[in-house]
Formats: sequence, C-alpha cells, structure tokens
Amino acid sequence: MVSQKAFTLVELLVAVMILAVVSSAAVFSLGGFSTKMSEETVRNRISLPIADLDRAIRDGSIGSYRMSFSSGALGYVSITDFSGPSASGSLRSFDWNTSSGVFAISAPSSGQWTVRLAQDNKIVRTVSVKTATIDVPFSFETGRRESYSASFFFDSDPQNRIVMAYFDRDNLLVAEEFRLRFVGASV
Repeated sequence: MVSQKAFTLVELLVAVMILAVVSSAAVFSLGGFSTKMSEETVRNRISLPIADLDRAIRDGSIGSYRMSFSSGALGYVSITDFSGPSASGSLRSFDWNTSSGVFAISAPSSGQWTVRLAQDNKIVRTVSVKTATIDVPFSFETGRRESYSASFFFDSDPQNRIVMAYFDRDNLLVAEEFRLRFVGASV
C-alpha cells in the first residue's frame, strides 16, 4: 500500500499567516533603519565640516568660523575667515527654496575683488569686480541641490569663504544639472 503525504489546507494557511507576520515585522524594522540612516547622513553632513574647521583653527590655517542654521532651512551656511576684518565677503541673504541670494563684499578702500564659486570643491565660475563695496546677486539654475561655496579674495589676498550646504542631497536630487551663475555682475 502506498501512503501519500501532503499538507492540509489548514496547515498551508497557518504557514502563510506566519510568513505574513514575519514579513510585516521585517518591513517595519527596515523602515526604522532607513529613517535612522537618513538622520545619520544629516548628522554627518553637519559634524564632519565642523571637525574639519576645528582642525583648521588648531593648525592656524584659518582665523575663525561661524555656522548658521535657520528654522525650516534645507541646509546650513558656514563662513570661514582667513584674515583680519579689513575686507570681507558675506551672505546678505539666501533663499533655500529658490537657491538664490545676495553676497555683500566690502573693504576700507577700492581694490580688485575676486570671487571664486565652487560646486563640491570644483571651481565653476570666477567673478572679478573693481570696487570697495558692492552687493552681488546670484542664483542657481534649475537642477540638483548640492554644496556650494564662494571664496573671496581682495587684491589677491584670501579674505573668507562661504559654504552653503544642503543637509541631505540624496533626497533633493532633481533630474537636471545646474550651474551657479551671477545675475548682473561683470565676469
């Protein structure tokens, strides 16, 4: 006599229910892991530049730095000072949603200002202006939001550097690339 072994319908339903419960628990825990990793990414995008700036202060390559965080902003701004307060470039305003703003440059006497704009530490544009004080509007063309910087030089002497860094660029990617451009400044 041949005996046939098979699972009953009840046994199959119990196995499927167990798999469903285990799967839902796994998906729920992976969701928490994803959130934790996003928070870790944001934390690193803030703490690593601060550690680099602290090292630069200790070795004397910069004089001071300031970081600012605005409520509801998509990132932070850091300003690094290389020399004394005689001449400086500053960020008068920056709108994180439209990626545009105004730099203010000022010095006690007229001279040659050079502003080097960089995207992820690669210079994308250099603007030169002969004056003591001027406001320079700038904007980003549509596209991906990353970290941008402006390095200010007065008569070839480094003055300061401004970095505008988004917290989490992976969540802010847009299909089109863009270039930083100045509005109404001579190039």
